[in-house]
Amino acid sequence: MIHEVMILDHSGPDLAAMQYASAIKMTVCAGLLATLLNPLSGSSRSGSLIAVVNIGLILGVAVLVGTIESLIARLKLKAIPQYVLVALVAAFVALLASTWHSGAAG
Repeated sequence: MIHEVMILDHSGPDLAAMQYASAIKMTVCAGLLATLLNPLSGSSRSGSLIAVVNIGLILGVAVLVGTIESLIARLKLKAIPQYVLVALVAAFVALLASTWHSGAAG
């Protein structure tokens, strides 16, 4: 939805190629995320069971991303700085936690 403005100047094969590239990028990223989240990936289960769980996780990621994107498109622009602040604070806390965990301070 939000990225549609960037591709308004294109049509036909160029637009199809951009949409196809976007779909491939989304599928690859969702597949990587699903593989990381799959609780069965390190076990000695059958490959087909792991593949089915991965596909289910990919579909879950797709639904979650679609829901979030449709909700964000309706946000008022006044609320955006608050979300940016929350993201910066979360990134800073993650940086502190990873530095403390690795023992780089001492």
